Amino acid sequence: MAREELEKQEAKDAEVNESVAESVDESVEEEGTEAVAESELATEAVDSEQEAEKAREEALEQKLAELLNYIRHQSREGELVNIADLKFAENFPEEDRAEVMARLEASEEIKRLEASDGRVFLYSSAFMVDRYAKTLLQREENDPRLLVAETVREESQLYPRPTPVNVFTLPPYKLPKQILDTVVAELVADEGDYADIKEVIASTGARYLYSDRHLEKQYAEYLVEWQEVGQYENQ
Repeated sequence: MAREELEKQEAKDAEVNESVAESVDESVEEEGTEAVAESELATEAVDSEQEAEKAREEALEQKLAELLNYIRHQSREGELVNIADLKFAENFPEEDRAEVMARLEASEEIKRLEASDGRVFLYSSAFMVDRYAKTLLQREENDPRLLVAETVREESQLYPRPTPVNVFTLPPYKLPKQILDTVVAELVADEGDYADIKEVIASTGARYLYSDRHLEKQYAEYLVEWQEVGQYENQ
């Protein structure tokens, strides 16, 4: 009898142990399923963030390329780009605009010039030389006397040579003849900041300007006459 009871107890204990084991297995399985689900959600979140960042980067690069192409085109056409004229879509985030502009100005190709009134201009050094860009900036300053005087001084010093007056009617200067005649008359008569600007008239009637800071009168006259007459007589 005692043996039968012992066997019954052992069977009951075995059932309890089996039930406990099944319960533990189910709990472990549930925890494993939850962990997998959480891991999948985390992976999806990371993937979503990466996709969003990739899309943002593509948008930044696309806008940067668009602005670069515009600046290059304007430089090929002989014009500076006012930075205030660069356009962004209304829904383009302000933070992203700042990032695009920072990358643009960090480019070795894109050069920056600032006018005296604070306006900022950009140009592509691949399609415009610095001296030409500087001349355009002086034109933007809307001070034709300074534009003419600085050009004359630079050419008198660097080359050295007098500057033909009629060159200021051509690009990049584009001064109307009436305004140019007035500017030249004022410069030649000036006894202050522009007292160094002098005029030479060739035997052909061609008018030239030079700076006596860098050229003596006799040499300037010789260069002008050679330019207008002498070089052709020796051909």
